[in-house]
Amino acid sequence: MLTRDFYQIKRKQFTLTNEQLKQIQNKQKNFHDKNNKRIIAGVVLCILAIIPPLAVIALFTIPFLK
Repeated sequence: MLTRDFYQIKRKQFTLTNEQLKQIQNKQKNFHDKNNKRIIAGVVLCILAIIPPLAVIALFTIPFLK
């Protein structure tokens, strides 16, 4: 489910029972929790991807290692 799906649900006025409303809120919360974890994992992987090239550059440019 995409965030735009939840956006449409929020914008339209529906007559829902409390149970239906709770189900939608639970799905939305679960989606956001999983999505946040995926975003954090992606950011961490992007940051970690920078380390190997920097290490190689450092190995070839530091004069005292020669």
